[in-house]
Amino acid sequence: MASIKALALVSASMLAVLAASCSDKSTSSTIDMPTNGTVSLYVTDAPGDVSSCNVKISHLAIYDSMGHKVTLIDVGNPSQTVDLVQAHSNPAFMSQFNVPAGTYNALECTIEGVNFTMMDSGATCTFTDGTMTFPKMMMQGTMMQVDATGTKLTVDIPIISGNCPGNGMMGTLSFGSMSEMHGSMM
Repeated sequence: MASIKALALVSASMLAVLAASCSDKSTSSTIDMPTNGTVSLYVTDAPGDVSSCNVKISHLAIYDSMGHKVTLIDVGNPSQTVDLVQAHSNPAFMSQFNVPAGTYNALECTIEGVNFTMMDSGATCTFTDGTMTFPKMMMQGTMMQVDATGTKLTVDIPIISGNCPGNGMMGTLSFGSMSEMHGSMM
């Protein structure tokens, strides 16, 4: 009789374990991490000695902390033209991009189609070199975190000054460092 009670107790225990394992209630606590986030791209520049400076970004890529490159803008999908001087006090919105979630700490950029107007003479010139490439640069002291909440990326294209010999002519621009990359949560 005792063996029947023991067998019944073991059977009941096994049924309880089996029923608990078949339950659709999970006791594990997993957190779903977003695989993508949104980056809203803005550009700006300090005014310098030009009254307008129209550029088109033909290439822009960001790098995550592991060194993986994510291209946002490339030759096949260039940005619209923006006047950096007008974007000084209010950075110009360029576009939104879906990128893998993570921490980003570097960028590279190429601008083209640059024309600018000098503040003192009013002469408008085209940038002699046609394009300007800023190679991969690390952000100084800051990292941009991309997650499901969205991130605003403001890139300061560092035009310091210009030289325009006359209206409609080729001119030169002096550029600073592209280290002014700002990432902030939206």
